[in-house]
This record gives sequence, C-alpha cells and structure tokens, in this order.
Amino acid sequence: MRLLKKLKIMHFKRWLTKRNIGIIVIITLLLAWGLLRACGHEKVTRKQFYYIGRDRTWYPFQLMSKERNLIGFTDDLMAAIGKETKLNWEWIETSSSTILDGLYQESYDAIISTVRPTFSNREYLFSDLFFELGIVLVVPQNSSVLSLKDLEGKSIGISKSSYSVFNDLREGGARAYDIQLMTYDNMTQALELMKKGQLNGIITHSVPAYSLTNGFNRKNLKVVTAPFTDEGLRLVALKNKDSEALIKDFNQALKKFKDNGVYAELIDKWDLIDPSIEFKNNEGAE
Repeated sequence: MRLLKKLKIMHFKRWLTKRNIGIIVIITLLLAWGLLRACGHEKVTRKQFYYIGRDRTWYPFQLMSKERNLIGFTDDLMAAIGKETKLNWEWIETSSSTILDGLYQESYDAIISTVRPTFSNREYLFSDLFFELGIVLVVPQNSSVLSLKDLEGKSIGISKSSYSVFNDLREGGARAYDIQLMTYDNMTQALELMKKGQLNGIITHSVPAYSLTNGFNRKNLKVVTAPFTDEGLRLVALKNKDSEALIKDFNQALKKFKDNGVYAELIDKWDLIDPSIEFKNNEGAE
C-alpha cells in the first residue's frame, strides 16, 4: 500500500509539469472571465425601455386651459430624465377610466397619475411628487389671514370637487380651529359670497387658485398657503424589481433638476406654477 501511494505521488509530480501548470492557470482564468462576463451581462440586461401610460385630460383636476401646457411639461421633463438616466420610454395615451386597468394588464410599465400613496395603495410604487395640484387657501388681498388658524370661528368655502379631501383639510386645522366650511358649486358663486362677506376665504386647488390671483382678480385676491394636500402628478408602477429601479432613477434625476434649476426652467417654459415655490416667493416678497 505504501509503495502504491508513493507511485501515485510520483506520477502526480511528473504530470504537474510547467506545461500542465500553464493549462491549469489558463482554465482558471477562463472560468473567472466567464463569471465576470455573466455578472456584467446581468447588469446590461436591466430593463432600459419603458411604456408609460398617460391620461391627457388630467381628470379629475380643473387646469383652467393649462392641459396642453402640462402635456408639454411632462414630455420635456420625461425626455430630460431619460437623457440623464439613459432610459428610454414611449407614451401610451389612455383615459382616466382605464389607466389603472392597463397597468394591471401590463399594457404599459408605469403611469403618470394623480393616485396618491395611501395605506390602501400598497401594491404600487410611487415616485416623488413632480407637479403639485393640492388645495390652497385664497383670501381677499386686504386680509390679514396667513393660515387656517387665523380663520378660527370664521367661514371658508370649499368646492364640492375638493370635498373628498376634507379629512386632509381637517387634519390641517379646520376642525381644531372651529372653522365653518361651506361648499360652493362654482368659483363665481364663491367670489360672490366672499364679496358679500359671507366667506372669509376660499379653498380650491392650486391651478385655479393661481389662475384667479394672477388674472383679473390680481388686485383683489391672494394665495396665502402652500398646498395643504399632497395631490399632484407622480410616476406610479406596480411593485417589482424593474419598477424599483425605474422609480429610484426617476427620483434621483428629478431631485437633481430641482436643485440645478432645470425643473424651474421647464415650469417657466410651459407657463405653469409650482405652488410651493410660488408661495415661498410671495412670502419673501411681503
């Protein structure tokens, strides 16, 4: 047995020549190269193209004839984000009644939507808000009111279309400060009630609010709050790994564009208003 073991050792030493060692090294290098290539291939095959669903009417929000402006803004913003992230997408135009169904049926990978991140929407991934549409407080130009707290014991009007977000408003102080809420059918009615002194303020969404205060009523009305609610446009997708990567890249690019001024330039280009920025600018000007 010892002799046999010794012969095997001698045979292995003879086989382990420089030539065979070279072969072993080459095989090892080939295996390592194959492994690295496989890892690199996995990185390359990450999804690079996405179909994005969009409802061009932006229902249910009233945009005061700014629908085309918002379409142009989202086109330019998504193009800029695509260039920044090296991702590509194509719009799939749809309707408000079918946009979520199309997402579930995989007619597209994500949607531009007004759906809000709530407890009941846990199956979705949401990007950061990229266009605010929340409700704000409008008061007469000569009013000293600066917040809901200043309206304690008084009356404010809220549109019937905004009444669905009443709980958000209540959490913002309407209930705590004993503010009386009155619903109005249209803005003409609300302005008339305010003129008569029956309303001390009006709650409406940011686009109609700034259309009022930047238009014929510039000398009569002003917006005195940032949006109370987080309503607006987001990129929304069903939860999966591709969607996680998409939302992450989108948010990073959006933050960069807000920081370097690109976002503000697009807002100005399409004659739109970022209500939070507008509120800060107006606040600083007072």
